[in-house]
Amino acid sequence: MAQQTYMGKPITLNKNHNNAKIKVNILSDEQMKDIGFYDCKDHWYFSKFLSIKDISFNVMIDKKTKDFRIDVLDELFCQPFDYQYLLESNKGKRETCLKVQKEVEQWMQYLKDAKVIENHEYGEYI
Repeated sequence: MAQQTYMGKPITLNKNHNNAKIKVNILSDEQMKDIGFYDCKDHWYFSKFLSIKDISFNVMIDKKTKDFRIDVLDELFCQPFDYQYLLESNKGKRETCLKVQKEVEQWMQYLKDAKVIENHEYGEYI
């Protein structure tokens, strides 16, 4: 696992570069679908577009290993939209990044409330 700092605090990253502190749970097939996950054979996939044009929030969970990946993507340019890096380094449009952060945290809370995600605190590195 890799080490990194975010906003001056050390964090450990999993192999998918997400905060290793975050854990996921797989619920029954019916519950996962009700929450909004798509059944993609070997994994569960959750994707929501944010109000910022062409930015999406995505969670993929391997059904067997519970290995997961959380991505915020710029769909227009087919690449990650690293709002956390942009906020920390004061690069990019701060207002846009803060809006993305707020919406991502709302989806994270939604998934926490649904008991799919645990151990994430608002504002921590995802």
